[in-house]
Amino acid sequence: MHFPRNFTKITALFLVLVTAVLCLSGCSDKYTVNTSFAMGSVLTAKIFTDEEEKSAELFTRLNSAVQLAENALSNTKEDAEIYNLNKDKYIYGSDYLRNVLMDTVMLCNILNRKVDITIGKVTSLWGFNTETPSLPSEEEIEKHIKNVSVEKILIGTENAKVTIEDDVELDMGAVGKGAACDAVYDELAYSYTPYIITLGGTVAAYMEGPDKGRWTVGIRDPFGTENDLFGTLSLSPLTPKNAVFVSTSGSYEKSFTEDGKTYHHILDTKTGYPVESELVSVTVVAHSGLNADALSTACFAEGLNENSLTWLSSFFAEAVFIFSDKTYYATDGLKDSLKITADGFTLNAYTNEN
Repeated sequence: MHFPRNFTKITALFLVLVTAVLCLSGCSDKYTVNTSFAMGSVLTAKIFTDEEEKSAELFTRLNSAVQLAENALSNTKEDAEIYNLNKDKYIYGSDYLRNVLMDTVMLCNILNRKVDITIGKVTSLWGFNTETPSLPSEEEIEKHIKNVSVEKILIGTENAKVTIEDDVELDMGAVGKGAACDAVYDELAYSYTPYIITLGGTVAAYMEGPDKGRWTVGIRDPFGTENDLFGTLSLSPLTPKNAVFVSTSGSYEKSFTEDGKTYHHILDTKTGYPVESELVSVTVVAHSGLNADALSTACFAEGLNENSLTWLSSFFAEAVFIFSDKTYYATDGLKDSLKITADGFTLNAYTNEN
């Protein structure tokens, strides 16, 4: 069995480039950088102020917001709410957890279950978040995939009780980092201080950026090294939040090779196996981290078609699709913002009439 380089644990600075998928540029010299580890990824935050005390306070609050999300949504931390929900099948959840779950269940249904957080028992079979992922048996996958359905989550409205059925477990991996970015926004929105954070494959930026009011966010080249860019997006903050959220889902992350075949971590919620797609990555720009995360995963699973474009339009989101033949497609709202910097890419022939 062969593991690609980006599957191993490496230094934090290098991990930012490997796991973030999105690389940042265009920053001014009046910012402070803080790097930590959260939710299984490196968290890199830049706060744009020359006031040291204010910067220190905002970093503390930012990290606390991410910790709030991790303590609610992790399925590996023994004191986390989702971990204990999976173990005991019910908990009395925090307001934060219940709100995220309600929003996520709604998204799963809108996105035709291309994202389904009740797939936890199947994802654990693959072990993508461990040092030793492997191909499960067909019998194991069939045993659990048939049970996957967000209808098996009951979120109390008159009390705080959250219940799941015995045959499912929750895995918030498809939305967790986006939810954490939303928690940071909620915590820092009234600081009126620009910031940009990278957590895994999700980026969140608040207020006007340092590049003539815009933020420059790079999209990783799926065919290059960890440091290579496909191109950059020049993004303005979106109303009404005065913020922008970007998320990338790619088949080159969290993958392993067994018996000559490579398996990636984005699972088909109907089959329990990695999604078979001509796509290698989808980058979504949206009004919230949760929406960006869910849409990037769902659009990757669905492919570029009328359904995925309708989902994007419904959430006033935009996307860049990159294909295995080195073609790309950008939705209308990003065509003027996208600058291709890598060689060898051409425009995909897809039209809405396809």
